[in-house]
Amino acid sequence: QAGAGAASSAHSPANVEEDILQDDAAYCRWCHKTANALYAASEYGQAVAWYTRAIQAAEDMSRRRAQEAAAELSSDQQPDTCRFYSNRAAAFLSLERYSEALSDCKMALALNPTEQKASLRGVAASLQLGEMGCSVEMVRLAEQAASCELRDRESRLSSLSVGELRSRLREAKSDAAGTGSVLEKGELVRQVAEAEADGGLAPLLGRAAAEVAAMAQRVGEVEAMARRSSWDEALEHATWLAREYPHHRQLRALRLAALLALQRSGEAHQLCEELAEAHPDAADVLCARLELLLRHEGVETALAHAALNRPPPGAADREQFDELLVYLQTVDKTLSR
Repeated sequence: QAGAGAASSAHSPANVEEDILQDDAAYCRWCHKTANALYAASEYGQAVAWYTRAIQAAEDMSRRRAQEAAAELSSDQQPDTCRFYSNRAAAFLSLERYSEALSDCKMALALNPTEQKASLRGVAASLQLGEMGCSVEMVRLAEQAASCELRDRESRLSSLSVGELRSRLREAKSDAAGTGSVLEKGELVRQVAEAEADGGLAPLLGRAAAEVAAMAQRVGEVEAMARRSSWDEALEHATWLAREYPHHRQLRALRLAALLALQRSGEAHQLCEELAEAHPDAADVLCARLELLLRHEGVETALAHAALNRPPPGAADREQFDELLVYLQTVDKTLSR
């Protein structure tokens, strides 16, 4: 990592040229370039810090220009805040900070819904978190962006001659040479556009869509096992899937439910400890912990723990916690009579 450390030192604020510091747009681009270099060197934490500087500088610049009613910047001067968020999401993904990665993808797509890389990174983050509805939406956005990009590519290619198109097609698809087929220009344009797109993000999009569909099916099968009370089978399959998706919300809920149903309290307690450390605000983990406390230490201990560890408003499964808390309070009142 010596090279990465040197890169980080070379790009410290003290080494920024004065003209860059005086030019907001240039400083944004410089921060982004620095972050990209650190990301390429696998210095993901440092990359996040520099992408954050680029984002903050771009947003400060936009606020100042709005207050000053300044003239619109040209496209080459305009900071690409969407890309800053998308690239920071990539760094968060490499750090396995999936919630932050997904948040950045959403910010990038709010700025530019056709940013395909942000959509694909959003698929990766939401799959890891078990946000299946979000995964499906991210695939839809990526497909829309790919379709727009294909139309734009076809529009640009339509100005080329048939000979130029045939040459482009041979370059993009080695198996196209020697086919001897005579294609009309419109068909040539379409084939060249698709072939060149296949060299970009199209294969990733296909794999992402397939993985979302496959994961939804796998999780659905485990949920069906749980509904049948086939808890041993559900636990085995959920544990196996969790090896690849350890942060998946539905899988951890299924594992905890299975252990509680099988009355394997020791394993449930150990899993709660592991999950609580990784996901301190997870309401489903807290609920499992409360059920264990209720079973083994009584309702007063469970209520005391709930009072000290209430999940924040808006947390996933907060309703589950609220319902369990009402149940605990009801049990406590009944026992107090």
